Amino acid sequence: MTGTLLERTTHTYQPTETMRADVQARDLTCRVPGCDRRSVQCDLDHSTPWPAGPTSPANLVPLCRHHHQLKTKQRWEHRLDADGVLRITTYLGQQLTSRAHEHHDESLQAARRARWQHLARAG
Repeated sequence: MTGTLLERTTHTYQPTETMRADVQARDLTCRVPGCDRRSVQCDLDHSTPWPAGPTSPANLVPLCRHHHQLKTKQRWEHRLDADGVLRITTYLGQQLTSRAHEHHDESLQAARRARWQHLARAG
């Protein structure tokens, strides 16, 4: 209902298929700002490397192979905050931030606006 993923953790390196689908649906694309590679074509990367970090949606981000390799080769680092904000520091020291995709159901939003307008007129 809210778009927030339920907490799930597995004790293995590989995410479950459900977890993979949830993260891909949450983010839609590679989480690096400006990259539009679809999340289903991306690697799921542990923000805090496994096994120090859990295999859970709260620790997984989709990264296209190019951006995943930049992190793997320590050309940059990233941190996934509890609120879902990904903070990237490039090898040049540039700071980038990325948020999960904002999912809005337009028909639901329109219904809410109509209800508030009705209440305001009746009020």
